[in-house]
Amino acid sequence: MQGRSAGSALKPDILVEISVSRLFGDFRQREHPAAVLTMQFVFFDAPNGVPGRVILQKDYSRRIPLDAPTAGALMDGWDQALAEILAEVSSDFRRAVIGEPMWKKSLHSLN
Repeated sequence: MQGRSAGSALKPDILVEISVSRLFGDFRQREHPAAVLTMQFVFFDAPNGVPGRVILQKDYSRRIPLDAPTAGALMDGWDQALAEILAEVSSDFRRAVIGEPMWKKSLHSLN
C-alpha cells in the first residue's frame, strides 16, 4: 500500500501539545548542582480529532538538587523532575475535566 500509512481508526477526544522550554544542568555553584526542567502543556477539547477549546494550559517547572555534578546524577534529576511534573499535570487535568470535588468547593466558599 504505497502512499498510505497505517493508523488507528479512532479519533481522539482530547489533544495535547507539550513543549520543553528549559532542560539543563545548573552547575554554576559546584556545591549545589541541579537538574532544571520546564514544560508547557496545552490540552484541547478535540471532537472528531479537531482541536477546539483549551481545557488546560499551564507551565510546570522543577529544579531538582543533585547528589553530584555528574551526567548520571543529572539524568536521575531530570527523571525525577519529569515524574513530578507528570503527576501534577495528571492531577490538574483531572480537575480541569471533571471539576473540583464538591466538598472542596464548599471549603473555598467559606474562606
